[in-house]
Amino acid sequence: MKKTLFIFIALFSLASCLKDGGFTDTRPVYATFEYSGMDYTKLFGKDSLFFESDAGYGLGWEYMAFLHKVDTSVTDNWIFQGGVMLSYLKGKTFDPTDSLSMAQSDSLMYADNRFRANSGADPLFGRTYLVYHQNPDPTLMPKHDVEFLAANVGTCQPLGCYVNNTNYVAYKVAQTFEDGDRLTLKATGYLKGVKTGEASMELADFSAKKDSIVSTWTKFDLNNLANVDFVDFEVISTREDVPADFCLDYFVTSVTISY
Repeated sequence: MKKTLFIFIALFSLASCLKDGGFTDTRPVYATFEYSGMDYTKLFGKDSLFFESDAGYGLGWEYMAFLHKVDTSVTDNWIFQGGVMLSYLKGKTFDPTDSLSMAQSDSLMYADNRFRANSGADPLFGRTYLVYHQNPDPTLMPKHDVEFLAANVGTCQPLGCYVNNTNYVAYKVAQTFEDGDRLTLKATGYLKGVKTGEASMELADFSAKKDSIVSTWTKFDLNNLANVDFVDFEVISTREDVPADFCLDYFVTSVTISY
């Protein structure tokens, strides 16, 4: 996987920089994962996956950090373990024998494969999105999946995001799911260690009344999470042989910062 030394935006010092002057600023934050000045054709490598290995912490967007865990014990050979990666679709034909096929999910503007239908050009989306990999070994996952970096001086209300299945997950579901099987995505919010709320949706539903696999970018409503400083994702499958992975784009929050 391609490794380089940028993208993570360090905001841990933000709290020390802001003074309580009685001014409050509330605005939406749209995490589109379209980083300016990025040459996608050169930075991603053949697998179309990127993780920020220098910090070994995650990918930043304004006040948010989308986290991963990386093994940095061997110099110049860092290994991704779990959490999020950035992906860029190169438009290759899906190959189910390729262990890195999870990177081949479409972004909204570039759908062209057996499980996706082109949703048209929407200016809110571009070529990049996150791929979330839930390692079955919890010790190889970050402690949390999304962090609000300005919790000491403000609040963060997740509003929603768009999610999609990866090619490989969709392939495995189609091959192995039977009546009654389900693939569920759950998001849980936390504030100062206390659960604030949760939301869930079906990535695949083979119940008696429905037989479907999410195959286009689908809105995931996160309003029930309330104000948070952390968000955790969990992919729950009735089949152990289906990878716990999904794609995420356009993560929207309402952030209030007090100066």
